[in-house]
Amino acid sequence: MPVVLTLWGLLVAGVLWRRVTWLRPVCAALAGLVACLWIPGPDGDAVLVVVATSALLTAVAAEDISAVLARRALVAVAASAVAGATVLLTPAVSGEPPALLRPPAAAPGPAAVAAPARPVAVSIPALSVAGPLEELVADPATGELAAPHDPARAGWYAAGVVPGDQGPAVIGGHVDSRSGPGVFFRLRTLRPGDLVDVTRSDGRTVRFSVIAVALYPKDRFPTEAVYGPTSGPELRLVTCGGTFDRSARSYDDNVVVDAALV
Repeated sequence: MPVVLTLWGLLVAGVLWRRVTWLRPVCAALAGLVACLWIPGPDGDAVLVVVATSALLTAVAAEDISAVLARRALVAVAASAVAGATVLLTPAVSGEPPALLRPPAAAPGPAAVAAPARPVAVSIPALSVAGPLEELVADPATGELAAPHDPARAGWYAAGVVPGDQGPAVIGGHVDSRSGPGVFFRLRTLRPGDLVDVTRSDGRTVRFSVIAVALYPKDRFPTEAVYGPTSGPELRLVTCGGTFDRSARSYDDNVVVDAALV
């Protein structure tokens, strides 16, 4: 079937191409439609259009030249129909609808934004510490990191770095309370090489290795060293330490543990 249509269409188009100059656009359109029959995956409607166009041009070729010239209006309408059919059959060549017929692209909506990861639990095997993390904020009055509500739980400074991301993440906890030892009661006993695991909400568990343990007076707390930029992901564990001032009901120092991502 495609072979017969191809030979018939090309024969008719070739005859009229030479005999009637102003019909050449129609002949060229027919040749394009015939080509659609041989392109992998063509639109099946191309067969019907080729048959109809070839039949029309066969009838025109069978007419006397003077009769053809007298029916230019009919041929012009036929030419427009063939050109329109060629546009509609663009998918047979390009594999996609022509631009004028392609559905409009959906308006871009707000991009789905994944919730940022946050630490949800901490584990320090050397201290037998394991449990969930609270979110801590800075005290608006003093600018200092507020302690967790529960002495038995550590907390993460939520305005800072997420453990495992670039920079220093800070986790704080009580050393003790009126009811007994707190979660970081033995924090000062950590040694270089001890491990700290932090589980994040994105399913990752990031592991840090202790590199230093230091005691600083609270009035000379090394803010820049604890919270300042670092060359890689690091972790700071902070609690109270030193002598307990009973009149102020506060410890004089802070214990700061530095750890780097393993």
